[in-house]
Amino acid sequence: MHMTTAIASELLMTMIMYFSSKFDVTTTNPSDVTTTNPSDVTTTNSSDVTTTNPSDVTTTNSSDVTTTNPSDVTTTNPSNVTTTNPSDVNTTNPSDVTTTNSSNVTTTKSSDITTTNPSDVNTTNSSDVNTTNPSDVTTVFLLTLQLHLVKKD
Repeated sequence: MHMTTAIASELLMTMIMYFSSKFDVTTTNPSDVTTTNPSDVTTTNSSDVTTTNPSDVTTTNSSDVTTTNPSDVTTTNPSNVTTTNPSDVNTTNPSDVTTTNSSNVTTTKSSDITTTNPSDVNTTNSSDVNTTNPSDVTTVFLLTLQLHLVKKD
């Protein structure tokens, strides 16, 4: 009897894992979502989302999003986004974005962006951009400030 229950439980878990890997995942407030290769993960207020290679991760107000190699991560107001090698990260108002080797990071109003070796970082109004060896850092705010100083002379 005990053996039958264990087998049934194992079979149920296998079926759940199989079907959950086949379909999109949509959630509003998970405490922990872990996935390796979803086609689409959408969440509004997750406390912890961890993924290794998603094709599309969208979140609006996550406290912690960690990913290693996403093709597209879009977020509006995370408190902490950490990534190692994204091809494209778009964010509008993060408090802290940390990346080591991004090919493209785009943000409009970040309070703190820290990166070690990006190929392209674009920002319009950042209060603090820290980088050690970027090949290209572009900011509209600094360009406007330079033009303003030239006009004053």
